[in-house]
Amino acid sequence: MKNLFATSLPIILALSFASNQAISQNFKKLQIGVFVGYGKDYYKRKLKGAGGIPGATSHFASKNSIELGIYGEKFVARRISALVRTYYSSENVPTNTLCNCSHLDYLQKERHHIASLGLGLRGYLFARSPVRAFLGIGLHTEYFLGYTEKRNDNTSFHWNAQGYNRINPGVSGELGLQWKRISLLGEYESNLANTFSKGYHLTTGTEVRRSIFRHGYSIKLSFLLTKPI
Repeated sequence: MKNLFATSLPIILALSFASNQAISQNFKKLQIGVFVGYGKDYYKRKLKGAGGIPGATSHFASKNSIELGIYGEKFVARRISALVRTYYSSENVPTNTLCNCSHLDYLQKERHHIASLGLGLRGYLFARSPVRAFLGIGLHTEYFLGYTEKRNDNTSFHWNAQGYNRINPGVSGELGLQWKRISLLGEYESNLANTFSKGYHLTTGTEVRRSIFRHGYSIKLSFLLTKPI
């Protein structure tokens, strides 16, 4: 019995060491993937002071929103990973949302273009299951690239935000499933506050402040370019 124990102990220790080394190596690996998303955004406009279209709605929604991006994921524990992602989003919104001016009623289309950089944490519920459920939270910063508008059947792109702050922070939450290299998830995303805003003075000296708060939902499909852990 003593001989069996003496023989088995080095094997057990060697296997344990090899397992820990494998897990440690897996934690060091950075997984790279790409994703595409489709969703809908909801907006709330606030106006303080004169201006805007009389009777204009303060709540409106995008017809659709599309996202394309790339992400990196690194496990920091057996079921927990850290993520970094950068992505581009295009939002098909009602016309005249930025200016909200009465002389632009003839606009035919308007689309907003945004670049984002985010950090997050993801927790996996079942580490060894073929299909792994996960949930996550994140913080991100948006940069408003510009907007496209169509008027008189002519489309033009404008590299500005019509005076609104172009940098805006946000938060997100996700819930999804992963199978091998493919993940399908639902995500909720929201601005942190009314940071997409601008202020100016009319010729009369009256101060005007405008802001647009955005939040929305999307379905995302992601694909790992590197071998999953």
